Amino acid sequence: MPKGYIVIFVSILVLGGHLGLLPMIFFFASRFEMADKLDTAFVIGPITAAYFITISKFVIDTRSMPIVTKEKVNALYAIFSIVISTFFVFSIYTVIWMMQNLMIVEISTVKRSIGVIELFVGGGFALFVDNIFGAKR
Repeated sequence: MPKGYIVIFVSILVLGGHLGLLPMIFFFASRFEMADKLDTAFVIGPITAAYFITISKFVIDTRSMPIVTKEKVNALYAIFSIVISTFFVFSIYTVIWMMQNLMIVEISTVKRSIGVIELFVGGGFALFVDNIFGAKR
């Protein structure tokens, strides 16, 4: 599979995921108190912002280059990068959804859950983000 398709997929997923978090927290999570909304944004913000900035820099640096090139990746790389990036974004949204739907009742549990996601999934995701977007083309 051409690596460019992975680049496009992960870019769109992280862009949408990162930009959608604040509206979801501040406008759709009505069970949150404002202080809890801010705390949640402060916990999620640094990690998603780091990925968002890395990808934004890549987009700017490669603005006149083709994304889909002859460079190919094997099936395992393609599947793993798509699964881990999707799981990372989906997991964070799921925690917020669970809080809104009374499956998680304390804000401290939300913060801890996001911390666990960042610890266990974010590390692997960081390796793929760095590999896909870190090197100049």
